[in-house]
Amino acid sequence: MLGTAAPPAAIAGPEPVPDIVVPDPPPLEQPPSLSLLATFDPFADDPLGLVGLADFVGRYSVGVDRFEVWKCDVPFGMVAITFDEILDVLELQVAPYYDFWSGGAYQPTFTTGGTVSAADYFGCVAEVGDASPGTYEAAVIVTDDNLPGFASAGPVCVEGLTCVELPRTFPGNGRYVVVGGGLLPTFPQGITHEIGHSIHWPHSYSGESFEGGVLIEYDNPIDLMSGNRDEDGFSPPASYGTLAFNRYAAGWIDPGDVVVFGGGIETVTLRPADGAGKQLLVAPTARPGVMAAAGVRVTRPDDPIPASYEGVEVYLVDQDCDLIDVNFMGCPGIISLRLQAPPSPYGVGHVLQSGEYAVVEGTRISVSGRSGDAFALRVVGFSDIGGSTFVDDILWLADEDITKGCGGTLFCPGDDVTRGQMAAFLVRA
Repeated sequence: MLGTAAPPAAIAGPEPVPDIVVPDPPPLEQPPSLSLLATFDPFADDPLGLVGLADFVGRYSVGVDRFEVWKCDVPFGMVAITFDEILDVLELQVAPYYDFWSGGAYQPTFTTGGTVSAADYFGCVAEVGDASPGTYEAAVIVTDDNLPGFASAGPVCVEGLTCVELPRTFPGNGRYVVVGGGLLPTFPQGITHEIGHSIHWPHSYSGESFEGGVLIEYDNPIDLMSGNRDEDGFSPPASYGTLAFNRYAAGWIDPGDVVVFGGGIETVTLRPADGAGKQLLVAPTARPGVMAAAGVRVTRPDDPIPASYEGVEVYLVDQDCDLIDVNFMGCPGIISLRLQAPPSPYGVGHVLQSGEYAVVEGTRISVSGRSGDAFALRVVGFSDIGGSTFVDDILWLADEDITKGCGGTLFCPGDDVTRGQMAAFLVRA
């Protein structure tokens, strides 16, 4: 899947299509056994069972991640940019961004490579691949024009199940970032965004923005991975933050700071990335890898959102993706979905203030209050009622403490009710 990331509003150009490249994985010499496929659990590597292929998608996002920086001259390129100027952006703006959001856990470093020439942008990737010593985890390629950018985290695969063993370094691992030198100094969030893709962060968007029949994945003004885009175009150069679920998948939120909703009623207090305490709420659904996810955003020097954007942002995280099925794994990492809940194209309707709520797949997340940077939530629901026509009635019963469900996160909406259960309902009512 190939496209180009969108430029700032002041720069003319077509509407964007996805800037993510996902190459085919190297094939296995022979298919895995059916018994191995039947017992494989794509969520086993995550201590909370939330992130598909957690060890694979997070293998570059903790520790030192070394990028080799190259310039590439393309036909009609007219931008003159030096390695010193490129490294200034990468070291003074991009690296500090990731240092803050990872709490120092992720440290991208940048080393000058050299200059190549190519007939087109993908030619740049090929030429750099040929010239690289093969000792760095990824390549940053800066072209001499105004190319907005695209990136790849490499193939999505399970070694031994869907592909052979992947090399750790570029070019064998397929990780690279390409961006135009003309935009780099004035639009540094472009390269910051593309590096996010290289550590398996997907876009987040409403799912309701189309132009010319093409889904626009850049209509979430609060997320770096959506381009900071609202109806007026792209925001100024400062890079906004990203979803709490992205930070957890990258290994930057401790599992102890995640609340996994167990059904029924639960009260939770969430805090922003630089606060001590719980930072992520997850409400699983009946489908493996599909869940509601909520985190807190408040304005900071490292997250310069307008004060009106502050609140609890809610998303549907979909790692099942029926239409994008990758063998038996669903769609982990960069090809998974992050959808605003509720959808709010070019807006922040998915960011809840005190007194507001969102219902996602049978779970209602309400903001009951705010104290400083801490937000109090009341969470009500069950993991198996998202498709029920009676979801609002079930949520009311749970909220009134009339029903406890049928065990764990389940309500069992299709089951019969025994006389004893009916007696319990009537007593509680």
